[in-house]
Amino acid sequence: MVVLHAGRVVGMPAEVALAARTFVPALGWTAWAAVVLVNVIRAWCMHALGPQWNTRVIVVPGLPLVSDLPERTGVRRAARPFLWNGSSWTRLPAPFGPAAGHVSALLVRDGVSCAGGSVDQRAAAAAWDGRAWSPRHPSGLEASEVQHFAAYGTQVWAAGTRVPLQRWTGSSWSTGEGPPPGAPTADAVTHGPDGALWLAGHVEGTADGVTTYFLAELPTAARP
Repeated sequence: MVVLHAGRVVGMPAEVALAARTFVPALGWTAWAAVVLVNVIRAWCMHALGPQWNTRVIVVPGLPLVSDLPERTGVRRAARPFLWNGSSWTRLPAPFGPAAGHVSALLVRDGVSCAGGSVDQRAAAAAWDGRAWSPRHPSGLEASEVQHFAAYGTQVWAAGTRVPLQRWTGSSWSTGEGPPPGAPTADAVTHGPDGALWLAGHVEGTADGVTTYFLAELPTAARP
């Protein structure tokens, strides 16, 4: 990518010189200066961020910031969550151990940070108690990944790619209630400002062969 951007800066004047293009100084130099300026800003951003490029940050009201950082280690991608203590970032250990994996979802609840993602092409989850990660892997198919967490009452709910809707009851995962009949796929789950649980997903193989998409709220009576 760096080579491509550098090539654009060099290529613009080179095209005029080598291909005998018509050159309008006011327009040409202005456009070239704009490209140079954009690349200078891009280089400054990369230098300022250092290894923390492409960092995702989650802001939890009243709690520290938690982020994850994709890194390149050979041909495998690893993930390292970071904890903000108010003045600096602290790199935490990999949630899923030494195996290659990455973090896609984060949730802070009652002083415990939950990380979700995948490891070895399987859905994975872990909880950080301030000292170490504890594995809490949900069930998932091949090439599955936890992509969403939601706090709901005393439980944590999870959804994602090829991951059935599940809830953590404090000791284990159990299957969550799917709103529509059939075989619903939970694509996203979150909690609303009133504490309600909202679920978005789809159902395939309906009578007319059309995929049905839905947005549902867990009934009040079912709230733990």
